[in-house]
Amino acid sequence: MGLRSSFRKAMDKLASALIPNHADKTYRTMLGILSEGHGHRYSRLAWSASRDSATPLPWYTYPAIEYFDSLDVKNLKIFEFGSGNSSQYWARKGALVWSVESDPSWHQQISSLSEELSSYKLIEDPSLYAQSINHHDQSFDIVIVDGINRLDCARHAVGKVSASGVIVLDNSDWHPQICDFLRSEGFLQIDFNGFGPINTYSWTTSIFINSQNSVISRKVLSKPIGGITPT
Repeated sequence: MGLRSSFRKAMDKLASALIPNHADKTYRTMLGILSEGHGHRYSRLAWSASRDSATPLPWYTYPAIEYFDSLDVKNLKIFEFGSGNSSQYWARKGALVWSVESDPSWHQQISSLSEELSSYKLIEDPSLYAQSINHHDQSFDIVIVDGINRLDCARHAVGKVSASGVIVLDNSDWHPQICDFLRSEGFLQIDFNGFGPINTYSWTTSIFINSQNSVISRKVLSKPIGGITPT
């Protein structure tokens, strides 16, 4: 019996033990959307942010991924602080992707995909890593903050994102200071709370839209149901 088959049977057994008989059909359908529809079962087995072996996903929450799936980003310029399956995801959607990575072993692993990217660099120094976006003359339509030294990365991102562009901050529920900073710079924060690939807890991926003239202000900081507090 293969690992995937064994895992499936174990999960079915666990579900049977936890879910009342009269609710089996309803909850199995709901679990199926997460497990099979979003591909969470596969991502856990493969320990990879993927829906299946042919569909790499960003390691963002599923609600954020569904939103990004709906966008036409062909020929948009994207800068990533932090690389991975997200790099491949954006490139395959037709975006032009510049990515910087701080982890040498991860950089080596992802380098096989670098042909799909406009630029892929290893920068280990946290300060130089955050400043790397300034080495490019152009502005970017999307800047993704999902690596080390995130506050400094966000500070530099503000000066390089286009006037109509978007900043994406993953794990924003862990980084209230960064959220406060971006909002103070005139960005409107939109949160996508929920589960995502691999993890068994929920978290928040947020987008920040440049909206100096927005009449909407934030009342409270959103927290994902089932989220965790980093230690």
